[in-house]
Amino acid sequence: MNKEIPGLTVNESLVYITLLNLKEAGATKISEKCGLFRTLVYDILTKLIEKGLVSYIKKESKRIYRASSPNRLLELIKEKEDETKKVVEDLNLTFQKPKEEVLVEQYDGVNGMKVIVEDIIESAVSGKAKEALFLGPTGDSWEFFASYFIHAVKKAKALRLLRKGDFRVIWSSELKTKKLKNLIGGKEDHRFLPKGFNPTVPVIIYGDKVVVNGKAAKPFVVLIQNKNTAESFKHYFNFIWEHSKKEK
Repeated sequence: MNKEIPGLTVNESLVYITLLNLKEAGATKISEKCGLFRTLVYDILTKLIEKGLVSYIKKESKRIYRASSPNRLLELIKEKEDETKKVVEDLNLTFQKPKEEVLVEQYDGVNGMKVIVEDIIESAVSGKAKEALFLGPTGDSWEFFASYFIHAVKKAKALRLLRKGDFRVIWSSELKTKKLKNLIGGKEDHRFLPKGFNPTVPVIIYGDKVVVNGKAAKPFVVLIQNKNTAESFKHYFNFIWEHSKKEK
């Protein structure tokens, strides 16, 4: 019987079947019977021993090999099936994992900012965003949405929908003379950029979203929804937060 056994190579099958027919034998005799070089037979026997298909005893300092029951082949196939199932499960997790998408939207004018403000409040209230981070609001950008935002925050606070620490703000230094601590959060929620460092494009980060404020012929905001992008901006914000001045 010369055939390839499932789970074994052609040469492994040949050596195993040869040994089954011989019942027991040394490597030299197995080599003669199956027609393979003895050094190759030694390597194959080692692999078959690792698979539990061959065992050996020593007689007069020589190894005498014996084939294990063919039922061991079924066990090997079952083990291989279990390993394959585990690999397939892991591959399916990768296959089914949704590709992270990037959503980019632009909103124009005051009404566009209202959409963003309402989304910030809703995200904070629902828990989608643990906090909202404001980086570098300047005079123009703050006036752009301040009145509506403050109204929305006060309303949410009155309804006890917002908690202390829901917002942190790093203000532009040009706004340091204004009383801002009661607008959003408490005194500990505010810091100021160094004098002379006033970004012209303020940024808001909340949840998996980043909002960039811009001003051309009319004010506009760009919303980017992407987890990795938001996490990167949060790292930037926290670094600047640690190096910004606390309100005295």
